[in-house]
Amino acid sequence: PAGATGAQGPIGLTGPAGPTGATGAQGPIGLTGPAGATGATGATGAQGPIGLTGPAGALGATGAQGPIGLTGPAGAVGATGAAGTNGTDGKNTLIKTTVESAGANCATGGTKHEYGIDANNNGTLDVSEINATLTRYVCNGAVGAAGAVGAQGPIGLTGPAGPAGATGATGATGLLSSGTAAGNTPYWDGTQWVVGTSNIFNNGGNIGIGTATPSVKLEVNGRLKTLGINELSDVRYKKDIQTLTNALANVEKLRGVSYDWKQAEFPQKNFEAKHQIGLIAQELEKVYPELVNTDAEGYKSVDYTKLVAVLIEAVKEQQVEISNLQNASKEQATEMNDLKASVLNLYQLVNTLNIQKTAEK
Repeated sequence: PAGATGAQGPIGLTGPAGPTGATGAQGPIGLTGPAGATGATGATGAQGPIGLTGPAGALGATGAQGPIGLTGPAGAVGATGAAGTNGTDGKNTLIKTTVESAGANCATGGTKHEYGIDANNNGTLDVSEINATLTRYVCNGAVGAAGAVGAQGPIGLTGPAGPAGATGATGATGLLSSGTAAGNTPYWDGTQWVVGTSNIFNNGGNIGIGTATPSVKLEVNGRLKTLGINELSDVRYKKDIQTLTNALANVEKLRGVSYDWKQAEFPQKNFEAKHQIGLIAQELEKVYPELVNTDAEGYKSVDYTKLVAVLIEAVKEQQVEISNLQNASKEQATEMNDLKASVLNLYQLVNTLNIQKTAEK
């Protein structure tokens, strides 16, 4: 996935403004309302409304805008003056302003200004507080025709691009490219997908479970549980087939042992703490080197499944010896029976001769 977007660089300087178009003619100014009455001399009454401003003279054509001068340095901030004293609470002179529709007072509509004194200090002019003699109407003048839109000035030059922003933080590591030694297999850790340390490749590379550097097609550091494993054994795959010989004698050279794994010295192998039974690879290699494999680091492993063939032939050879012993025992029994019969015949003959000698005497 793409990494996070880096911070935006500063905006470039704004190009100079184009010339301003000519201002359209101003519409006619509305009629001036009547002047307010002069108050009597004596105590100062409420201030009358300010009269409307007389018509302004026609505006001359606007000259071209000169270049904007450089901004001078800011003046020093003056010291804050002392706070003035609070004035006395008096009555408020208020103006109530409402929109006037077109009618008798204003032919084109306008604004109604009602003056008065907020005698009850409630922030608004009630009906009884409005001075009707001071009410004034400011009517709207007729709307003049809109002036022609001046031609658009040329577009200013584009300012130079700002410097590139800082590079954003590196995103999470994704799948590595094919051919990488390790770290290519994502797995679910119960919360999110993470990239593991095994290396499964589509080109038939080694697969490791519990190990980052498998030395064979499938290496599992831990117990493997399955309903069965089938190994290729079809005769059509094999040649130079020979029956094993001296299997019984070779089995007698083997030594079955019990042992414990060195868990502390090889923690990466995930050895079990359970007491084990098996063979010593170096001892088996002296008798059957075909059943022992040595990895790139020199450590040896045993192909226990192929020991079945050796044990089958050993049992068959032992059975032959047992059969031979049984046959020899039968022959010895027959000879013993023959010997017994011969001894019995000899005894009978001797007994007959003794009887004859006695009779002659």
